Amino acid sequence: MGEGPRYDPGEYLMRLFPCPDPRTEAIVAFSLFDSLHTWVSLRALYGIPLSSSERTGIKHAVLPFQNKSGGFGSPLASMKETWQAAEVLLVTGYPLGRQNIVRFVHSCEDPEFGYLGRPDTRPSYLEDVYAGLRLSALLSHPPRYRDAVIDFLRRCRHCSGGYARSVFGGIATLEFTAIAVEAFAMLSGVELFHRTPMRAI
Repeated sequence: MGEGPRYDPGEYLMRLFPCPDPRTEAIVAFSLFDSLHTWVSLRALYGIPLSSSERTGIKHAVLPFQNKSGGFGSPLASMKETWQAAEVLLVTGYPLGRQNIVRFVHSCEDPEFGYLGRPDTRPSYLEDVYAGLRLSALLSHPPRYRDAVIDFLRRCRHCSGGYARSVFGGIATLEFTAIAVEAFAMLSGVELFHRTPMRAI
């Protein structure tokens, strides 16, 4: 829109440090790392660098959630949590254990839905497929079932013109419509200025 915010959010963002709690189990479409990922994304957007202690804090907050599957989550790894954890670690400059994470992505690739939220867990939802695409882009790992992803996205289209969370129906929302449009853009090779993988700050 051409204008910055009326008030500078920098001071607020520098006071905040949202860490996931190991005792918390994320429910449905939420992720342990939603708040931390949003915080780091805003810092990157506004060019507010992370201090050395913040980088260390992020690593200590995120790394304990990586499990044997190569993914991140509690108690089990999920696609959304793994994407957000990997992107947050990338911003801190931490060298990703790419092979372990790719192994997790492989375990979630599915010929029917494109990506699953967790290995061998059906059905898949729009946020799972979106996270799979974002994580695959981050790892430079092309989707194995690209046509299945496209078919899944098309089946989430609602009669209202928006997109629902599931191929089995539901209400179209602005949030799910936005991530469906972004998913189509990623599949078309379009770089969205606010959704390209974050770089170290």
